[in-house]
Amino acid sequence: QRTGKRLRKVGAKRYMAVVDSSVLIHLSRINKLYLLNQFFEKVRITQDVYDEVKEGVGASEIEKACESWILICKPIEEVESVSKLEGIEKADASVMLLAKKKGEVFPGLVVAGMTVSETHG
Repeated sequence: QRTGKRLRKVGAKRYMAVVDSSVLIHLSRINKLYLLNQFFEKVRITQDVYDEVKEGVGASEIEKACESWILICKPIEEVESVSKLEGIEKADASVMLLAKKKGEVFPGLVVAGMTVSETHG
């Protein structure tokens, strides 16, 4: 369970994380997507992220994970404006805003988005 902005561990796993498409794509390409589930009970992605990863190499593995431990979250209203204002991709803005809204771990570090997430979080 969450207490404030810190996550308590559930067994050996953290409860929840928000990830971006690069994390999913790279892990699925090397058949290691399961590693996320070893560290996190559930993983959240946004619809924008899902749209980026639903085709191509590793897509079937991601699709199976979305049926059980990856949760696809509804879009956040400010995504479009943050994306335009900061000059970042819509999917990157959606992940950043979701992590901020949920107060969850964000292991997918997008270097270009680092200063953006600092200004919005």
